[in-house]
Amino acid sequence: MPKNLISMEVPAETLTKLQEKLKELRELLAPYLVTLTLEDRKSLPKMSDKTLAFVSKTAEYVKSNPKLIPPMMEAEELGKDFTLNQSLQPVYNSLKQLVDNLSDTLMLSGHEAYAQALLYYASVKMAAKLGDQDAKSIQEDLGKRFVKQSRLAKSAETTSSDPNSAP
Repeated sequence: MPKNLISMEVPAETLTKLQEKLKELRELLAPYLVTLTLEDRKSLPKMSDKTLAFVSKTAEYVKSNPKLIPPMMEAEELGKDFTLNQSLQPVYNSLKQLVDNLSDTLMLSGHEAYAQALLYYASVKMAAKLGDQDAKSIQEDLGKRFVKQSRLAKSAETTSSDPNSAP
Protein backbone atom coordinates (compact mmCIF):
# COMPACT_ATOMS: atom_id res chain seq x y z
CA MET A 1 0.00 0.00 0.00
CA PRO A 2 1.43 3.42 -0.94
CA LYS A 3 2.44 5.78 1.84
CA ASN A 4 -0.31 8.27 2.67
CA LEU A 5 1.34 11.71 2.60
CA ILE A 6 -1.78 13.81 3.08
CA SER A 7 -4.90 13.17 5.10
CA MET A 8 -7.13 16.08 6.00
CA GLU A 9 -10.42 17.77 5.28
CA VAL A 10 -11.14 21.49 5.06
CA PRO A 11 -14.29 22.30 7.02
CA ALA A 12 -17.15 23.79 4.97
CA GLU A 13 -17.09 26.86 7.21
CA THR A 14 -13.42 27.46 6.39
CA LEU A 15 -14.07 27.05 2.65
CA THR A 16 -16.90 29.59 2.87
CA LYS A 17 -14.66 32.05 4.71
CA LEU A 18 -11.92 31.54 2.11
CA GLN A 19 -14.33 32.29 -0.74
CA GLU A 20 -15.50 35.44 1.05
CA LYS A 21 -11.90 36.61 1.61
CA LEU A 22 -10.99 35.88 -2.02
CA LYS A 23 -14.00 37.86 -3.19
CA GLU A 24 -12.90 40.71 -0.94
CA LEU A 25 -9.36 40.54 -2.35
CA ARG A 26 -10.66 40.57 -5.93
CA GLU A 27 -12.83 43.59 -5.16
CA LEU A 28 -9.95 45.43 -3.50
CA LEU A 29 -7.56 44.73 -6.36
CA ALA A 30 -10.04 45.15 -9.25
CA PRO A 31 -9.43 48.89 -9.85
CA TYR A 32 -5.68 48.26 -10.19
CA LEU A 33 -5.70 45.21 -12.43
CA VAL A 34 -5.78 44.74 -16.20
CA THR A 35 -6.31 41.70 -18.41
CA LEU A 36 -3.95 41.03 -21.29
CA THR A 37 -4.54 38.81 -24.26
CA LEU A 38 -2.12 35.98 -24.97
CA GLU A 39 -0.85 38.02 -27.92
CA ASP A 40 -0.20 41.00 -25.61
CA ARG A 41 1.65 38.80 -23.14
CA LYS A 42 3.90 37.46 -25.89
CA SER A 43 4.63 40.81 -27.52
CA LEU A 44 5.32 43.03 -24.50
CA PRO A 45 8.91 43.46 -23.29
CA LYS A 46 9.08 42.13 -19.72
CA MET A 47 10.72 43.65 -16.66
CA SER A 48 12.74 40.92 -14.97
CA ASP A 49 15.24 41.10 -12.11
CA LYS A 50 17.95 42.43 -14.45
CA THR A 51 15.75 45.14 -15.95
CA LEU A 52 14.36 46.12 -12.55
CA ALA A 53 17.61 47.86 -11.61
CA PHE A 54 17.73 49.54 -15.02
CA VAL A 55 14.17 50.89 -14.72
CA SER A 56 14.74 51.98 -11.11
CA LYS A 57 17.91 53.88 -12.01
CA THR A 58 16.19 55.41 -15.03
CA ALA A 59 13.32 56.66 -12.85
CA GLU A 60 15.85 58.31 -10.54
CA TYR A 61 17.77 59.88 -13.43
CA VAL A 62 14.53 61.23 -14.90
CA LYS A 63 13.92 63.05 -11.59
CA SER A 64 17.49 64.31 -11.19
CA ASN A 65 18.14 65.12 -14.87
CA PRO A 66 14.81 66.18 -16.41
CA LYS A 67 16.59 68.10 -19.20
CA LEU A 68 17.42 64.74 -20.82
CA ILE A 69 13.80 63.54 -21.04
CA PRO A 70 12.93 63.07 -24.73
CA PRO A 71 9.77 64.86 -25.93
CA MET A 72 7.97 61.59 -26.79
CA MET A 73 8.50 60.20 -23.27
CA GLU A 74 5.88 60.56 -20.56
CA ALA A 75 8.13 60.90 -17.50
CA GLU A 76 5.22 61.09 -15.08
CA GLU A 77 3.88 57.82 -16.45
CA LEU A 78 7.25 56.13 -15.92
CA GLY A 79 7.03 57.08 -12.26
CA LYS A 80 3.41 55.93 -11.92
CA ASP A 81 3.99 52.65 -13.73
CA PHE A 82 7.12 51.82 -11.78
CA THR A 83 5.46 52.70 -8.46
CA LEU A 84 2.44 50.54 -9.34
CA ASN A 85 4.71 47.66 -10.30
CA GLN A 86 6.74 47.88 -7.11
CA SER A 87 3.74 48.34 -4.83
CA LEU A 88 1.94 45.28 -6.24
CA GLN A 89 5.03 43.05 -6.40
CA PRO A 90 4.92 42.02 -2.69
CA VAL A 91 1.19 41.23 -3.04
CA TYR A 92 1.94 39.12 -6.11
CA ASN A 93 4.80 37.32 -4.34
CA SER A 94 2.56 36.41 -1.39
CA LEU A 95 -0.28 35.26 -3.62
CA LYS A 96 2.08 33.27 -5.87
CA GLN A 97 3.53 31.46 -2.87
CA LEU A 98 0.00 30.69 -1.68
CA VAL A 99 -1.03 29.49 -5.15
CA ASP A 100 2.09 27.32 -5.40
CA ASN A 101 1.29 25.72 -2.02
CA LEU A 102 -2.33 25.23 -3.05
CA SER A 103 -1.22 23.70 -6.36
CA ASP A 104 1.10 21.27 -4.53
CA THR A 105 -1.70 20.29 -2.15
CA LEU A 106 -4.10 19.72 -5.05
CA MET A 107 -1.50 17.67 -6.90
CA LEU A 108 -0.69 15.46 -3.91
CA SER A 109 -4.30 14.95 -2.79
CA GLY A 110 -5.35 14.24 -6.39
CA HIS A 111 -2.48 11.79 -6.81
CA GLU A 112 -3.38 9.92 -3.65
CA ALA A 113 -7.10 9.83 -4.47
CA TYR A 114 -6.35 8.54 -7.99
CA ALA A 115 -3.91 5.93 -6.69
CA GLN A 116 -6.54 4.64 -4.24
CA ALA A 117 -9.18 4.62 -6.99
CA LEU A 118 -6.85 2.56 -9.20
CA LEU A 119 -6.40 0.04 -6.38
CA TYR A 120 -10.17 -0.28 -6.04
CA TYR A 121 -10.59 -0.59 -9.81
CA ALA A 122 -8.00 -3.38 -9.93
CA SER A 123 -9.91 -5.22 -7.21
CA VAL A 124 -13.20 -4.74 -9.10
CA LYS A 125 -11.65 -6.08 -12.31
CA MET A 126 -10.41 -9.16 -10.47
CA ALA A 127 -13.83 -9.76 -8.92
CA ALA A 128 -15.51 -9.29 -12.31
CA LYS A 129 -13.11 -11.80 -13.83
CA LEU A 130 -14.19 -14.27 -11.13
CA GLY A 131 -17.85 -13.75 -12.08
CA ASP A 132 -19.16 -11.21 -9.54
CA GLN A 133 -22.10 -9.48 -11.27
CA ASP A 134 -21.92 -6.31 -9.16
CA ALA A 135 -18.24 -6.04 -9.98
CA LYS A 136 -18.96 -6.42 -13.70
CA SER A 137 -21.32 -3.43 -13.76
CA ILE A 138 -18.90 -1.36 -11.66
CA GLN A 139 -16.05 -2.34 -13.97
CA GLU A 140 -18.07 -1.26 -17.01
CA ASP A 141 -18.84 2.08 -15.41
CA LEU A 142 -15.34 2.80 -14.10
CA GLY A 143 -13.72 1.34 -17.20
CA LYS A 144 -15.15 4.21 -19.30
CA ARG A 145 -12.20 6.25 -18.02
CA PHE A 146 -9.78 3.98 -19.92
CA VAL A 147 -11.72 3.25 -23.12
CA LYS A 148 -10.03 5.90 -25.25
CA GLN A 149 -6.57 4.81 -24.10
CA SER A 150 -7.39 1.19 -24.88
CA ARG A 151 -8.67 2.07 -28.37
CA LEU A 152 -5.59 4.17 -29.08
CA ALA A 153 -3.29 1.38 -27.90
CA LYS A 154 -5.13 -1.18 -30.04
CA SER A 155 -5.09 1.17 -33.02
CA ALA A 156 -1.35 1.74 -32.63
CA GLU A 157 -0.81 -1.99 -32.22
CA THR A 158 -2.82 -2.76 -35.36
CA THR A 159 -1.06 -0.04 -37.34
CA SER A 160 2.40 -1.14 -36.29
CA SER A 161 1.70 -4.80 -37.10
CA ASP A 162 0.22 -3.97 -40.54
CA PRO A 163 3.08 -4.05 -43.08
CA ASN A 164 0.99 -1.96 -45.52
CA SER A 165 0.41 0.90 -43.10
CA ALA A 166 2.31 4.14 -43.50
CA PRO A 167 4.78 5.06 -40.73
